[in-house]
Amino acid sequence: MSRRGRPAISRPAIDRGTPELQARRARLAGNGDLALASYPLGVLLANGEIGDDAHEAGCRYAWLYGFVFGRTGAAGRGWMGAPKDEPRELPQQVAAAIESDFRAAAAMLARKPEGKRALEEIVVFGREPRWMRPVAPTSADVAAAKSFHAALAALTRHFKGERA
Repeated sequence: MSRRGRPAISRPAIDRGTPELQARRARLAGNGDLALASYPLGVLLANGEIGDDAHEAGCRYAWLYGFVFGRTGAAGRGWMGAPKDEPRELPQQVAAAIESDFRAAAAMLARKPEGKRALEEIVVFGREPRWMRPVAPTSADVAAAKSFHAALAALTRHFKGERA
């Protein structure tokens, strides 16, 4: 007796993507961890563009943004210091402290709006800017990269408790 329907396909337990996607991740991450190639902030860490402290600060900001506005990207899920409970189940005073932490960081970043915008595009929304692509940089790309790095450095100092 034969079985009806499509024949079963043996698939790996973990889908690592197409060969093209695997090659792209290897190109983006260089010699670093391939899991970091899934979001722009991780790519910057894998390539040595930013340090662990800056990566941690960016992930923390992304998580705080997600807590306040209800949207968390890959960087926000990567923050190791996040409370383990679901955000909706946290006590009121903890939720207020988290929101206050976000508001303080956002207010500090708002002093330089172009840096804040560049940081949120990369860290929160996971959008890879033109200056991260393998193309010849323009002067606007250089300015955008400087704005991002300055904002990320200020955010790192803010979360470490240092004053700018």
